[in-house]
Amino acid sequence: MRSALRAAAVCSWLARICFAAAFADPSDMVVEIQIDGEGVVSVDEIRRAVAAHTDPQEAARAVLERYRAAGRLFAEAEAAVERLPDGTRVLRVRAREGPQARLRSVEWVGLSVLTEEEAAQTLGVRTGAPLHAIDWRSALDKLARRYAENGRPYAAALTEIVRADPQTGEAHLRVKIDEGVEARLESVQFEGLKKTRLQTALRLLPVRAGDLYDQRKIDNARHILLNCGHFASVHPALIARGGRDGLIRFRARVEEAPTFRAVGLLGYAPPLSDEDAPQLIGAVEASDVNLFGTGRQARFRWESGADRSTQAAYREPFLFNSGVDLEARWDAERVQSGYREAGSLRVGWMPAPRLRASAGGQRLRADGLTGNGLLAEAEWDARDSRINPTEGWHVAVAVDGVVGGARFQRVQASVRRIQRIARRHAAAFKAQIGAVGGSAVPPAERFRMGGADTLRGHRERAFEGAVRRLGSVEYRLLTGARSRLFLFLDIGQMDRNPTQYGYGVGANLESKTGLAQIQYGVSPDAPLLEGIIHLRLGAGF
Repeated sequence: MRSALRAAAVCSWLARICFAAAFADPSDMVVEIQIDGEGVVSVDEIRRAVAAHTDPQEAARAVLERYRAAGRLFAEAEAAVERLPDGTRVLRVRAREGPQARLRSVEWVGLSVLTEEEAAQTLGVRTGAPLHAIDWRSALDKLARRYAENGRPYAAALTEIVRADPQTGEAHLRVKIDEGVEARLESVQFEGLKKTRLQTALRLLPVRAGDLYDQRKIDNARHILLNCGHFASVHPALIARGGRDGLIRFRARVEEAPTFRAVGLLGYAPPLSDEDAPQLIGAVEASDVNLFGTGRQARFRWESGADRSTQAAYREPFLFNSGVDLEARWDAERVQSGYREAGSLRVGWMPAPRLRASAGGQRLRADGLTGNGLLAEAEWDARDSRINPTEGWHVAVAVDGVVGGARFQRVQASVRRIQRIARRHAAAFKAQIGAVGGSAVPPAERFRMGGADTLRGHRERAFEGAVRRLGSVEYRLLTGARSRLFLFLDIGQMDRNPTQYGYGVGANLESKTGLAQIQYGVSPDAPLLEGIIHLRLGAGF
């Protein structure tokens, strides 16, 4: 018996060798194709599908895959290899297309939280639709998320075709749904807090212990923590099962970022003539976006050179234990075109996730004119990160107006788009426009263009006007969670003057003391080695 089994194994092995030797190279095989149907899959497509297959069964499966991708779920395919008397090998393929598979009806099992109409819309199914047009994996993920937004994070669904008519192509679909139990947050916890107080971190979040589970709020919570400026990283696993069914723990593991920064660079400029006075030049800046771990923000900056400016700002979050914050700001600036001093007080709030609004009043004195006015701003930030985004949108609109000795209105708008190209590569696009007008516009209130924040490769505030248009595109290579290298091209126009350009390279660098950005920009009419270096420390306030 054992010898017979061994002989059978040897024969099988020899047969496989002979078949491989006979059909190892399909290039000299003649392929004959016969199609019963409308020719939804062309003869050339079938020929390409079977070109790499010598096994008839594999060739038939490859043909069926083409038909199923075209929505012909009832297609049939046969393949056989024959050797003619003259030694020619022939692969004969016969395909019957069958009708287009369409959805005839949907049966819902276990549906109670959602209506049939809501479930069908979420899943993307409708009677009469071709079945192959539905991406079932994506559709089921959308349905599960819909349940997670309604307090059912453990919901699951399964689809199956229960009846089908091969003659008409009509299929009857059954969707089985396990809606799971309703879940609530058992607790909200933090790990890794050092400077930030626990109460401050809890106030940042849109979720509280006892809340009904909502996936939208969970996603927004991580976005808030990543973009508040207090934390360098937030672990993605924010939820875990609670002590019993129906309870979930929100646990944020964070790594705090350096939030205090102090920079100083001073020099002495002797008088150039008897009429001039000696001048202290340089820059001093101190800021903290998480003062004493309370979430309060404070900033002071003094800069002196060809121009002189002083800025001071303070923001009080959680005003009256609410989601409203109060910001006070004072700016004084002396430039060649004039002098301005402005103070503002505004309140800010978030009317919707990722949407921030603020409104307030201002007092202005510029170039001998004074005035009082209002200001308002709205910002929608759907980027995945504020510091180093890889994808998403950012839209901002700001308006303000002043009446009195100074009388003007101003509007500014910007749109940013970040698009991930590959794992560590992204493209960034930005468009901005601003316009100011009125019967008494102080020169200091007109727009400037040029420098690190507007038109790189040109000196700071090289251009001035009433209407400013800006655009830029960047290619970014992400080198870390908060750092990147990039190439940029800037385009700008002031009023109806000629369009200006700037291009160059830059880097955002992260250190223990915070973030630093260095850029080298060149204007088209300047030699490549005679560009301008733009250096900026820290992120915006």
